Amino acid sequence: MKTLKSLIKYSKHNSLEYLQGYICGLVCSPYEYNLDKLLKQLFNALTPKQKDDIQSVIDYSVIKLNTDFEFGVFKLPKKCVLSVKDYKESLQPNTPLVDWCNGALQGLKQINKSKLKKDQKQILTELENELITFTSLENAQHQLVNSGEMFERFLYDKKRSLSTQIHNLRFELDELECLSQEDFFDDEEEFLDFMTELDEEPDEFEELLNNILLDTNITVIPLINDMIADIERIQITKEFIEQNTGVFWLMEETRSYMLLCAHRAYVLAKHKQYDPAIEQMQTLLKLNPNDNQGVRYTLTNLLCITKNWDTQIQLEQDFPDEFINFTATKALRLFAQQGDSKAAQKIKKQLKSENKHFMKILTGQEKVAELNEYFQPGDKSEVSMYLDCFGKEAWLANEGSLFWLRKK
Repeated sequence: MKTLKSLIKYSKHNSLEYLQGYICGLVCSPYEYNLDKLLKQLFNALTPKQKDDIQSVIDYSVIKLNTDFEFGVFKLPKKCVLSVKDYKESLQPNTPLVDWCNGALQGLKQINKSKLKKDQKQILTELENELITFTSLENAQHQLVNSGEMFERFLYDKKRSLSTQIHNLRFELDELECLSQEDFFDDEEEFLDFMTELDEEPDEFEELLNNILLDTNITVIPLINDMIADIERIQITKEFIEQNTGVFWLMEETRSYMLLCAHRAYVLAKHKQYDPAIEQMQTLLKLNPNDNQGVRYTLTNLLCITKNWDTQIQLEQDFPDEFINFTATKALRLFAQQGDSKAAQKIKKQLKSENKHFMKILTGQEKVAELNEYFQPGDKSEVSMYLDCFGKEAWLANEGSLFWLRKK
């Protein structure tokens, strides 16, 4: 999944922080953002394909920011700091904090103040003044002209409160009940159409979650880590985990957390980071011993790849007769430990009996079926599921195993 960083090459400002700030300003607005206006202000000439790509990335970033605001965890990007050693250095042109605040001010300009109530105008103006403070050293000195010897202290205090003020503005403008219908719509029919569309829109967090679960690029890991950390800080605390270990999947509030943890493990495994993937999957099995998510099917192959045979034996005992996955990994384990023994031959015969396509697909004699959400035991679809769980990688990691599999 592409991030805002990928858009720098098209940007007029050549600054990631400026883009981040601008998007934050957009998210504070109660209106849907104007893509054409955004493209004109931020980017150079674009092809239709580039416009589509940019809109996709912007939409994704908006969803992520909305989620941060919803959970109350919004904060400025890590680089947007006011240095404790030399605050003047942080207020020089083209520094992260300055760029972010300039971008945020431009994003906030999309808000039509004439449509806001008096208290909303006031909080918006106050935030704009705070942002201006951090756009240059001169502006900071102008905004805090009366602070004298207390200038530096006041400056740091304002920086610390900046995230809170942005969150407060977002909250005030997001409360639609605080804004009258005529502030946004020309007539009642248009308002009712809007409310119907609003009811039909998917939940923003669910949309973000679904997008993440489709992304297997290693670049998605930091985003997953951030979301898991936010959930653990707010909801799935250490105490919560201690109290509910063993029944996690039975609680609806833990589902998103479990899905994110499982996907993180899968992405790590896909990029050959097997040890942390195994550790994450073992944790998930402790939280949910019934393994409603099916992480055992991937874990069994990762244990074969890393030749962690003792743990693999325990997993086989915990989940006996688990479709083709465990028959295959047991056959592979026995070959790796014993060679062409009678015990290995027996399980290999069972493996070929359970699914006649297995050996032919793994050794390239048959084409694999397209992966579907569901599989049929004994069918090609079952082998496709096995391969998606790193089954082929498990055999390749054990020298001579595929030759042995093909041997009668």
